[in-house]
Amino acid sequence: MSSTQTSAGRHAASPAEMPAAGWKDVLMRVKDRFDEHSVTLVAAGITFYILLALFPAITALVAIYGLVADPQTIQAQLSNLEGIVPAGALGIIHSQLERLTSQTESSLSIAFAVSILLSIYSSTKGVKALFKAMNIAYQEKDERGFIKQNLISMAFVVASIVLVILAIVTLVVIPSVLSLLPLPAGVTILVLVVPPLVLALLAMAWIAGLFRFGPHRRSPTFKWLTPGAVLTILGWVIASIAFSFYASNVKNFDATYGSMASIIVFLMWTWIMMIILLAGAELNAQLEHQTAEDTTVGEEREPGDRKAELADQIAALRNRD
Repeated sequence: MSSTQTSAGRHAASPAEMPAAGWKDVLMRVKDRFDEHSVTLVAAGITFYILLALFPAITALVAIYGLVADPQTIQAQLSNLEGIVPAGALGIIHSQLERLTSQTESSLSIAFAVSILLSIYSSTKGVKALFKAMNIAYQEKDERGFIKQNLISMAFVVASIVLVILAIVTLVVIPSVLSLLPLPAGVTILVLVVPPLVLALLAMAWIAGLFRFGPHRRSPTFKWLTPGAVLTILGWVIASIAFSFYASNVKNFDATYGSMASIIVFLMWTWIMMIILLAGAELNAQLEHQTAEDTTVGEEREPGDRKAELADQIAALRNRD
């Protein structure tokens, strides 16, 4: 293998082994793919389908969570997201939660028995849009049949709801339990530190799952999913805080959009989050494209036998003159 190929990361067995020149090539291609794959336009389409899926997803969440705990706990935890998620976006979620949690316990049970599957199925619109975007990023053609695609989408919706419930438990139970224990001052800091770390890990697990199961291809190993997941998490936090500040202190959405202000803020925030998510997927895809090593799960295979478009093709070296 030539020194040029070595410096480009052709033999990199993980993203951590990718040299600076290889990362430069990867980032340049990610930039190019933003235009080629119409990332901002695709993100707008996903945003529309997420809006359609949001309310049935919240209905399913409240119905499932109501079996084990008071659904009003979910509302109480929305305040923890103030300053991170724009107020307009939180307002939409809060109003739907308020409507659902005001129902009696029996009506919630009936809702679970009668409409939970319909709610989950309706929520798959957003997941299918995300899967479509993953196939675009990884340059794959989704040939999964109607039944298989819907079963995978529904399973992903259920997994997402479970992760949200775990996140709520993390925000409510862990601080409550630790606050009742006679802990030293140093350990008390864990009450503030542990929940955000657990939430970050849960979010990373969800993103990695999307990157792994979204594209119709042989799955990449976890280490090749990590860079895009980390980029997405950090990007979400930074962009959410920045947009929340912008929406609250710079741009007066109420004056421009009136009664539609909350929905516009929610759509813009979701659109930005989807752009960042797609950037993470594009990054992972191009990292796999850069190395000649097998990035897929299972036994090692040669390029052309990996059943993954970009992992099967090695990117051309850029002119470094």
